[in-house]
Amino acid sequence: MVPQQQPGDPGRDREEPAPDGDPDSGRRPRPGDRPRQGPGREDERRPDAGTELPAHPPPTPLTQQLGRIVVVALLILFAAFAVVNSQRVDFSWVFGATEVTEDPSGQGTTGGVPLILLLLVTFAAGALLGVLVAWQVRRGRLARRERKGG
Repeated sequence: MVPQQQPGDPGRDREEPAPDGDPDSGRRPRPGDRPRQGPGREDERRPDAGTELPAHPPPTPLTQQLGRIVVVALLILFAAFAVVNSQRVDFSWVFGATEVTEDPSGQGTTGGVPLILLLLVTFAAGALLGVLVAWQVRRGRLARRERKGG
């Protein structure tokens, strides 16, 4: 059933444009249509048409700019956190312990482990454990989906 044209219906009383956008041909472009050839259409036939580089690179999207700002802010925060937590602490390992002792010359402390190192190792271990658990869960879901047949 062909829809009836209503009086004043915009767009339906105009002729459909040609494949190359020429309104004089009277039809819309269809898949596989080629642009008409003729005077003033040489650029459409050139194999290198449209390969010229723009004068200026396109602007960086706002989300990408915000992402970079967040990364820089986190790096600055991490650097400040590392400086604040650079003192040495006693730590009991599985096979032994480290203790902070005063340097015999009175210039500082020896032994122990820098707190930031412990924090980084703990963070890395937790991140690795999280990735491994997520990977196992995903593998289990995919295996169940394949057994169901879909």
